[in-house]
Amino acid sequence: MALFTPREIARDFLYMSFARTMSLAISFARSLVIPGLLGPLAYGMWKSLAMIQTYAQFGDLGVRAALKREIPFYAGKGDTVRLSASRDVAFLVNNLSILVAALCTVAVALLIDDSALGRAMLLFLPLLYVGHINSFMEQLLYARKEFAWMSRLNMWAGVMEAVLAIGMTWALGLTGLILGTALAYVISTWLQIRRIEYEIHLRWDRAIFKELVTVGFPSHLNGLLYNIFLWVDRWLILSFLGLTSFGYYALGMTINEYLFQFSYTLGNIISPRLVERYSERENIEDLRRMVEVPMIVISRVAPAALGGVFFASEAIVLTMLPRFEPGLLPLQILLIGTFFSSVPRGLSSFFITVRRQSQTVGLYLAAIALNATLVWRLISMGHGLPGAAAGTTTSLAFFGFGLIILALRYFMTPGQIVRFLLGLIWPLLLGLSLVWLGHALSDALAGAEPSMMRRVGSLAAGAVLFLAAYSPVLVSLYRSHRSDLRPPPEPSEI
Repeated sequence: MALFTPREIARDFLYMSFARTMSLAISFARSLVIPGLLGPLAYGMWKSLAMIQTYAQFGDLGVRAALKREIPFYAGKGDTVRLSASRDVAFLVNNLSILVAALCTVAVALLIDDSALGRAMLLFLPLLYVGHINSFMEQLLYARKEFAWMSRLNMWAGVMEAVLAIGMTWALGLTGLILGTALAYVISTWLQIRRIEYEIHLRWDRAIFKELVTVGFPSHLNGLLYNIFLWVDRWLILSFLGLTSFGYYALGMTINEYLFQFSYTLGNIISPRLVERYSERENIEDLRRMVEVPMIVISRVAPAALGGVFFASEAIVLTMLPRFEPGLLPLQILLIGTFFSSVPRGLSSFFITVRRQSQTVGLYLAAIALNATLVWRLISMGHGLPGAAAGTTTSLAFFGFGLIILALRYFMTPGQIVRFLLGLIWPLLLGLSLVWLGHALSDALAGAEPSMMRRVGSLAAGAVLFLAAYSPVLVSLYRSHRSDLRPPPEPSEI
């Protein structure tokens, strides 16, 4: 029987988080330099191209998503033949889906009225391909629990991408950004393929394809719905407020996406362990602790990170990105939404493991409808980008807690679920009150008409007050889970 201890998960999370922190710090700096080099309009075009990358991944009918379950499931059973066949069939289908997406992109690029955007879309095609191959290999390596190696790769790839992207953007603008990012992905993907020792092939097997679709399509559908949910506000901003406003809003989107990566990392670490654990007895109760503890940990840690970014974002915009000041308030509002999207991050792996993904479809549809209604209504009432951010944050709260309730009903009574939810929400409420207190101190220190340096200094003082006041929550969390952070015992000691 395989070992599945909180210490093992904590070890991998701490290891990956350190590397992820370094990578995200570099990417974060990159995200501050790139908008300044491009300006709101070109930056809005760059983030618009990201929509192609986002939706092109859904052309494989879920076969890649199925690997998240199939690889650790058959690894747990020792069936390497079926594991290899599933991997190779998924690789073929993934390549075919990218080809279809590329053809559609070419068609749109030739028909679109904006010639500059059309040229950018054609130039984006190599990045579209290599980005999806990179994502496929990353999914494969995470399913194999190659967390240590992937964390090192991500860290150095982040350095390489930042250097190439910033340098080529400075030299060639948006064209350079696309080419530099594509080159970084090519090198990273080549290293991934070497890591698996080229043990991957294009293979077709109708029966295996059918099984992959059966397993992966519900998760695939949920992923598509989730992306529609997250992009509703962006489509409405593009439609009603224009590409420049979208560029302002994209700054907040980008920073919040980076913050989301920490909970994403934890979800990737937990996913194969959930599947392997479940494959032993196929008993849902065996998964309870692996479902509950990550949510508790994220709910305590996230307010500290989000509060720190609240203060830092204002200082950064004032000093480095003054042209993006209209995007500051939406960014800060979206930080609250990031809490609600981060806490239940690992639950998608839980539903995949027990093959109950279809139970969440109704929640996704309701969240999409709510987000579209709120954002459209608030924009039409004249609340602009802050209104769009507020509507999205409200919808994320509805969706996040709804997903938690759907998962916890497998383990808890309604009364226990309510108490658990209260235990998740109080750190956010405390964090918000302390952010308000810190910002009030900052305003008092800055005075009526502060200089830039005085304002930045007052924001630093507010951030220190916030972190000092919130730190007892983190100390208490560490003490309660200190034993989980020790290295797991060696097999010979068991």
